[in-house]
Amino acid sequence: KSCEDILPELGVFMNSLPKEKEAKKSTVNNFLSLLEKKGCTGSNEYEMLIDSIISIDNTVDAVLAKAQLLRIKKRYVESISVYQDAIAMEESDSLQNEILMKVLDIQYSDLKRYKTAYKTAFTVKGSNVSRALLIAADCVARTANNCGASTFDRKCNYYYAAQLASRAGNPGTAAKYKSSAPSSDEIFNNNSPASVTLSCWGVTVDVN
Repeated sequence: KSCEDILPELGVFMNSLPKEKEAKKSTVNNFLSLLEKKGCTGSNEYEMLIDSIISIDNTVDAVLAKAQLLRIKKRYVESISVYQDAIAMEESDSLQNEILMKVLDIQYSDLKRYKTAYKTAFTVKGSNVSRALLIAADCVARTANNCGASTFDRKCNYYYAAQLASRAGNPGTAAKYKSSAPSSDEIFNNNSPASVTLSCWGVTVDVN
């Protein structure tokens, strides 16, 4: 059967779920598996089943499934909110940071809210620190043209992007950003400052 065959019948089955918790949970999980197998995960019915699982047994896995579904549906702000619920439920630091990376990825890749993603990147810990710092570096680079009173100041953002990429352990990316920083002639023509403060990020970078 296709989604078109299955989905209209689902409401009938949901109205006759077992009362006992484990049996009810098992039945709903079976429905979820069926919809996943048939590629019906974008449907409202699939979301309803996820919500049912959460109401029956509010586990981190169920909440994560809901957050992922919302992201697939491009309901990004809702997805972030549910991921944050999952972070609050999870006790393991490593799993909290895995979930936080999902939040960061939505802010950076889907919403393109680079300043928000930049701030989130610095809250990531553990094994994902390097990935988060690379995202922070790219956020700085992507917003460089909007940060600074002059062309010289704006180009100085690339010093900071390069610095972050170096901290992430990625010298190749750092060199790429550094190549967009002011040239020696531009530095000379701007009175050869030793450093520049980037107001957007609240940091001071060396000019070299």
